[in-house]
Amino acid sequence: MGIRLLYITYNENVLDSGILYTQVRRMLELTRQDMNVEKIRLISFISPRLWLKRRNGYQQLKRQLAKNGIDFRFYWMFAAQTWHWYAIPIALLTSLPILLLQVFTSGCEVIHSRGYMAGLLGFLSARSKRIKFVFDPRGEYPEEMAINDVWQVDGMTFRLWKAIERYLIRRSDAIIGVTPAFKHRYNECGARKALFVPNRGEVNRFTPFANHDAVKSNPTLMFIGEMDSVWYHPDRIIKNFMLLRAQIPDLKLRIITRADPTAIHRCFGLAGIDRDEYTIESSTPQRIPHKIAGATIGLVLALRNSNNWPVKLNRLIKSDKISLSIQTTGNWPVKYMEYLAAGVPIVVDRLIGSHISDSVRRNRLGITICEDDPTTYVAVADLIEYRSEYSDRCVRYARMKLDLSHTVKQHVRLYRQLIGSEGVR
Repeated sequence: MGIRLLYITYNENVLDSGILYTQVRRMLELTRQDMNVEKIRLISFISPRLWLKRRNGYQQLKRQLAKNGIDFRFYWMFAAQTWHWYAIPIALLTSLPILLLQVFTSGCEVIHSRGYMAGLLGFLSARSKRIKFVFDPRGEYPEEMAINDVWQVDGMTFRLWKAIERYLIRRSDAIIGVTPAFKHRYNECGARKALFVPNRGEVNRFTPFANHDAVKSNPTLMFIGEMDSVWYHPDRIIKNFMLLRAQIPDLKLRIITRADPTAIHRCFGLAGIDRDEYTIESSTPQRIPHKIAGATIGLVLALRNSNNWPVKLNRLIKSDKISLSIQTTGNWPVKYMEYLAAGVPIVVDRLIGSHISDSVRRNRLGITICEDDPTTYVAVADLIEYRSEYSDRCVRYARMKLDLSHTVKQHVRLYRQLIGSEGVR
């Protein structure tokens, strides 16, 4: 018999999020095709508001996944993960009974939970039947909430989630880190088994649109990502665009984001950038490959300190009272794969971490820059002059290292090891 997997998400954006489209939907569809996998059931908790608004979309997604052998079931969530501490007991009272029923009726052998709330619910469900549990935290969620000024670092919610995080790291059968630094940290915290699995994607969705020809006229810089958070504030995009344009005077900027463009336009206007020098648009996950193909170079920024962070938080960061490995070593953006798969050379903030910046330098996939050192932007001219050679290298590297099939193999191998291991928790 093959592996029987129960996969849990606690995120209402499973319809629209490009990350969830690649990292959950497509990953599970490819996993189901593996001869070692017998059954997959995907459980997603969504808000009643979104269900009422998009119920037809969820029903269509259910049918699509069923055609690919995925049993998709969605249920209402009555407590958002971003809420304060009281979200935890509400979720335990309303969502845990549903998961317990799924565990006892699905015949699953492994539970794989993506995110913190899904991790807590999945761990308790797995414990009820003593089956294997994989925790996939995707980073340090409490720190992210603190940085975005949602939770207070010295508040009860932050401390409670950090305690839950430490417990799950130690007691899960396996934990997945998106960077080598996370894997190392989990091992130091007493993880039973830590696995490094970077964010990958379907390279073949992008390579057919790759433009390998040198683009010397109308060069375009592309940025993909949210611009309404402290991570990728418009000021940072503007600063990098201006530094790059100092080397390439006719460079244009193209932004793909789900953020409200009104505030972004205001920031660009205050910086003296005319609207004919940049464009802002949104895109569905399916259209991203078409959009990226028109870019000359792509911008990949690190999660780094910002003047937009709360003053109190900056003091706590300097005093080392909170962990901020997500600021640099915890960053492995999906756009890194997307640019390379589409044959787009990249301009990478060197603070993103050596796991990416070293690969970019070693394999000549683009250039690394430092926002505080304008001289690091000079080499961007080479990306335009020799773009064809850079493009070929980017596609080859993406196929070799960043295809989603590698993630599927890692996951399936992990599941088999857990099921075949001796003893119980």
